[in-house]
Amino acid sequence: MFSAKRKDVAEALIGFLHAIFTSFYVDVFIGQYVLVGDRDENMGPTHDNGNHIDRTISSRRSDGGAIWYLALTQLLYFFLLLKNSVIFRQHASTATFSSFPLRRLSSLPVCGTLLSFCFALMWFPLDLPFLNAATSFTLLTAAYQALFARCRKFVDALSRSSLRRPEGNIACTLFAAVGVAVACWLHGIPNNPQPMRCFTTFCAVSGAVGFFACGRQKSHSNSCFGTDITEGDDGDVLQEAVWFVQQTMLRSSMKVALLLWMFQGYNGLIATSFISVFLTACHDTIPLPLRGLLLFIVFVLPQGTDTVLASFKRVVGKKRLVALLLALLAFIGFLFILVALRDHLFILHMSPTASTLSFAVLLVMHRLMIDTLSRVQSWVLRDVVEEDTVIFCRPKPMTANVQLLLDSASQLVQCVALVLTSLHLVSVSSGKSVKPFKAAWVVGCPTLVMSVVMLLIWVRWYNLEGSHLQFVKMAMRKRADGSDPVV
Repeated sequence: MFSAKRKDVAEALIGFLHAIFTSFYVDVFIGQYVLVGDRDENMGPTHDNGNHIDRTISSRRSDGGAIWYLALTQLLYFFLLLKNSVIFRQHASTATFSSFPLRRLSSLPVCGTLLSFCFALMWFPLDLPFLNAATSFTLLTAAYQALFARCRKFVDALSRSSLRRPEGNIACTLFAAVGVAVACWLHGIPNNPQPMRCFTTFCAVSGAVGFFACGRQKSHSNSCFGTDITEGDDGDVLQEAVWFVQQTMLRSSMKVALLLWMFQGYNGLIATSFISVFLTACHDTIPLPLRGLLLFIVFVLPQGTDTVLASFKRVVGKKRLVALLLALLAFIGFLFILVALRDHLFILHMSPTASTLSFAVLLVMHRLMIDTLSRVQSWVLRDVVEEDTVIFCRPKPMTANVQLLLDSASQLVQCVALVLTSLHLVSVSSGKSVKPFKAAWVVGCPTLVMSVVMLLIWVRWYNLEGSHLQFVKMAMRKRADGSDPVV
């Protein structure tokens, strides 16, 4: 039997590695391949009218070719991931839940070790004689994401089959936050990537050892796995998936939910994967230890919002809560624009130090709002799935299918966000500098425009509220009680 302590250790290791990966892998790729050129290794931080010129970006020529290679490889990666995910989820749906944790149990040491290996490779140069750097980056990222998803499903299945301790979640979050802060301090050492690489290699080796230790307890017999997963015809599976998508997308609430997931995917990637890049632009005003502390805060702070969100949900409802968060994001985007226009608005003229500090505070607020909205999305997903079950008289809730559809749309938008944000960074780094008020454009423009549009769509077309939501909830209760379904 897989003990609760080993489950917590496996969950902590996965969260630790993934937190460092998502926080810095884009920063490393951009620094090595998107912004390239001759660089003075002895160059220290310089100043231009009181604004910091980041030494990791200065004296470089932007390489647009890397971005276009990145765009192509990311697009191909998405379509491959979408096809494989549809087939796998449809096949996996025929397996019983009780066999799922046991089937994944024996693969945890292998998957965890491979995950650690991919994690370690990410921080070293990707220059290969037969592969473009963007292609190597995408292939390695795809392998990491696939292994992470496999390990994550294993731990989630064990969490559902046993009591989940809230203190375990908090401890895992603190562990990951400390790792991100340490990685930030090592990554920020000027002109010396070796400390960061040594740290990530040590984390990878420790993670591999930990995964092997967690996977030592295996089932003594494979007979309890049950029957094998049914292997159907790929054409029939895809046809069934297309039919399901066409049917469930007839609902207005599902269309709006799809747009909400796409919105969250785009802004979530900016808030998570580019935050290290943006904080580096504040190097002159915000020292390295404080930048690490800010990253620690953005990981820990959302843990304290669950109680507040539950209280707001009871008072204003889920629809108004999402609308409030979107309005706050739009306001934060507007403040980013004000920081970007500090030299063009006489009434709001700020010193370079004030604008840099304002930019850093807005980055933290933006990340907090994005993480908060991610937590609220689980409530939206539950309502959308229940409405789908009631309206189309499903024999059981199609949670996995709906989640796959929403996540696939989010994945596509994340690929677009990665390319467009990198391209925008190249444009604002012209003149051999990246200043905070220019970086504010990169965050503020998509946040303001997309938040306003999403808010209008959400308020106008999302209809899971009031009497309609009560009808859906009543129908689901009747199904749970064994009564005839309400149609």
